[in-house]
Amino acid sequence: MRWLSQHHGGSKMVIEEDRVATFGEVDRASADLAKALLSSGVGKGSRIAFLFPNGIDFAKVFFAITRIGAIAIPVNTFYKAPELVWQLNHCDAQMLITIDRFLHNDYLARLDEGLVGLAGQGDEILLESTPYLRKVVVRTTGGQVPAWAEEIEAFTSLGASVSDSMLCAVESTVVPADQLCVLYTSGSSATPKGVVHSHGALLRRTASVGADFGIGPEDIVYNPSPFFWTGGLSNGLLSTVLNAGAVMTEERFDAPRTLDQLEKHRVTVAVGWPHFAASLRAVPDFSKRDLSALRGGILTPLLLGNELGDPGLTATGIGMTESVAQHTYGEKEPLPESLRGAYGRPAPGIEQMIVDVDTGLAVPDGQEGELCIRGYSVMQGYYKKEREETFRADGFFATGDLGVIRDGFYFFTGRRGDMVKTGGANVSPAEVRNAMLGIEGVQECFISGLPDPDKGEVVAAAVVVHPQADLTAETVRSELKAVLSSFKVPQVLKLMHPSDIPMLPTDKVDRRAIIGLLQQQAG
Repeated sequence: MRWLSQHHGGSKMVIEEDRVATFGEVDRASADLAKALLSSGVGKGSRIAFLFPNGIDFAKVFFAITRIGAIAIPVNTFYKAPELVWQLNHCDAQMLITIDRFLHNDYLARLDEGLVGLAGQGDEILLESTPYLRKVVVRTTGGQVPAWAEEIEAFTSLGASVSDSMLCAVESTVVPADQLCVLYTSGSSATPKGVVHSHGALLRRTASVGADFGIGPEDIVYNPSPFFWTGGLSNGLLSTVLNAGAVMTEERFDAPRTLDQLEKHRVTVAVGWPHFAASLRAVPDFSKRDLSALRGGILTPLLLGNELGDPGLTATGIGMTESVAQHTYGEKEPLPESLRGAYGRPAPGIEQMIVDVDTGLAVPDGQEGELCIRGYSVMQGYYKKEREETFRADGFFATGDLGVIRDGFYFFTGRRGDMVKTGGANVSPAEVRNAMLGIEGVQECFISGLPDPDKGEVVAAAVVVHPQADLTAETVRSELKAVLSSFKVPQVLKLMHPSDIPMLPTDKVDRRAIIGLLQQQAG
């Protein structure tokens, strides 16, 4: 932060619709808050949870915590009371710094609801349900601060007793091996896991991601992924600002307003789900908008009306919270047909190995098994899990992803337990998806198994069709039969318009809703 402030202090760092913060401003604000944290007893290894939407305050609080060696623990802004209390307890948070409300979410009310006995507490909290939590600091948007919390401006003023030289002395003790953060997985298929990353691993990896995208001081990046997840924190905030670019944020995606912001701030790199582009292009005056500054990001060719090419021959990279960002690099040029469906080669510093799911032994190239990864950017471990529970004896992390390595490229074939078992045969959802994406007019598809009394399961597919494409279920099945065995061809097939894809409030595809639509289709 000091280096960025010295060299790019007057440059934009975070754009929050009509608010802008420079590198110098974030440096100073985070330093002031860091001093207050020090004065209240926070030090290296202290676990500080914080709950803010994407924006300037998220950046200020994140850098305040981490610059003094405390551990930053972002909290999901979508959490209800039980989920919020669960994370505060699981991560042993000693302090929570939070906004009072965001959109329709009242976080103070949720804390009051979830933490039994909180209403009777003073500003030094002592509760059995969250035995380590001592203080809640609140940034208010106009409401009252309860007795058990402290307003952030009053709290920050406590740092006046800490000198700049003292702050520098604390900062000088922070080393790359220190824990930086605990990032919680989305918990879409299991209880969320707390993924521990170090300063060295997270910063080196995110800086390299931004450099690979060519991000520099002249760039403004739009990435709506929530910063409390790795996609937003690593591929959005950190990969941008560590390369001296600016990140543009918004309260929520709203096509006309988002388009205004892309145009107003001259965004150069636009990242997001492909359906965002369809919504933006549907804005009535879209053709009159000046988006000439755009040069990169997955949304850019879609917004500029350029052809994406065959999606099956586009290696986009794949990653997970446990690997900081993508553990494979995408390819800038289209793949040859022989590599259709590949997700790229290992990122620098990452080793990949495919092992037999039963024996754990490495398998030859071209044989399917579970992907294991090892390297500098792989997590330190899961919070509250012993290393032996998480890593193999050889140091590899078993990802739970099934795949194949061929010619140095990784092919994702599904998750352990996701295979569709139909009539005694195993069907890989990824194999069916890749074949489906090879059909002209198919933009995306979602493959699942549906229960069947005779076969155990049948293959089902929700297929997103380009609005101008002339596709029917019969033509789709006919083309699939030319490249897939008959038992792999979906028996249940639903064609969908891009605007009909059900989405979660997190802007992720609602796969449960899609399965519900497939069940309706199957009758």
